[in-house]
This record gives sequence, structure tokens and C-alpha cells, in this order.
Amino acid sequence: MDGIPEKCPTCSTEIPEGAVRCPGCGRVFGEDNRCPHCNAIAAVRPVGAAFACLACGKPRDRLPQTTVLGEPDSRMSLVPLPPIGTPRTGALGAFGAATMWVGLFAAGASLALLGTSGIGLIVAVAAAIAGLGGGAALVGAGRRGARDAEAATNRAIERRILALAAKRKGDLTASDVATALHVPLSTADAALTRMSDGAKITAEVDETVGALHFVFHELVPAVPKTRVEVESESESESESESESERESESESESESESAPRQRRR
Repeated sequence: MDGIPEKCPTCSTEIPEGAVRCPGCGRVFGEDNRCPHCNAIAAVRPVGAAFACLACGKPRDRLPQTTVLGEPDSRMSLVPLPPIGTPRTGALGAFGAATMWVGLFAAGASLALLGTSGIGLIVAVAAAIAGLGGGAALVGAGRRGARDAEAATNRAIERRILALAAKRKGDLTASDVATALHVPLSTADAALTRMSDGAKITAEVDETVGALHFVFHELVPAVPKTRVEVESESESESESESESERESESESESESESAPRQRRR
């Protein structure tokens, strides 16, 4: 593909065929990622239904090979991610579907054995309602369990990212998170994008190498304020006061010397 190197010039990681982003450092490539405003090759981030350049923040169109921050890309995965959910939630869904089929089968059997009138119809309707209602409830419980498990997984990943950011002095890349947490790069990218709020956590492009960094501003070590200017001003004031005192002493000495002379005359 035009403009896509075989190896990333930043970290020397091999670029998978068809990918437009380095799986090692997150740098993007290709003319579809070039911003028409700042001319930088950078990904875009979703802003409502539109997209904005990560380098300059101005609106961008999404082209076929434009990299959207937070979207999964199977070509960038480092290790497979286990399926969201638990065996219990999967079993609930399967058992619910089976219950619905059993209810329908029982209804059909009732009609076949007891006829379509009287007690046969009543038994068939009761079996269908029980099977479909119970099965739907079980399927719904399974889906809710899967959503809860996914939310819990996301919260756990975000807690580990915060701990990692504290160790790295508030500066992380998606590859840092993927390597430390042993998750696919797309998962790390999505988690960082979810956490980025534009204030406490921001996504910034390193213009020298084009890599995307997530800065956790509350975890960046504070730079101690220097008092050079204050000390310089204090020194200047002290020097001025010393000069004034010396001038006053000189004037006093001159007056004391001139007084005896005037008395002799």
C-alpha cells in the first residue's frame, strides 16, 4: 500500500499487511491519515457523529484507510482476548433457548395428542407460554450478565492503566498498556480512548516521531517553582539599600569635617 513501510521507522516493528498503524508504538501511516489543515499524518478521534484530527483538533473526513482512535483492528492484536462473560452467563443463554424450544415442542405435542379443542388447546397454550416466557427470561439474564461482566472487565483494565500511568509518570502509549496488561493493542487503545476526557487525560501526538501519547495530567510530576527572580530582586534591593547607607555616611562625614573649619574662621 502506498506510503506504508514494511517496518515502522520509529520502533522497527513489522507492519502487518494491510494495516495503517504500527502495532508497536501506534504510529499511523498513509495519505488517508494526512490532515488537510496541519498536513500531519495522524489518526482522528470521534467527536459526536464527526471526527477531529489528533494533531490540530480540526474537523476531518473519514476516508477508507483513516485510523479512528478507539476502534478495534484485528491486524494489530498482540494476544487473543478471552471472550467477555462467564460460563454461567453463557449457560443461561443456552438453557433459555433450549427452554423456549421445549415449550414449543410441548405445545405441538399437546395439540397432536389431545386435539385442538378443549383441554388440548389449554395445555398447548400453557406449555407455549411457560416455555417462551421462561426461556426469554433466562436469555435476558444471560445477556445482562454478559454486559455486567464486560463492564467489570473494563473497570479492572482502567484501574490497572491508572496504576501503570502512575509508574510511568503520567505518560502512556497504547503499546505500553498492551504489553503490560497482556491485552490486544486494540483493547488498550479503546480503553485509553474511553478514559480520555480532554482535560485530566488527553491524547497528544509526538510531532517528532508521530506516536500517540496519552497524558494523565494529575499523575505528571509537578515541576518545583524556582525563586531565582525573587532572589535577584531581593539582592538588588539589598544593594540599593547598602549604597544609600554609604552615601548617607559620606554626607555625615563631610558635614562633620566642615563644622570645625567654619568655627576657626
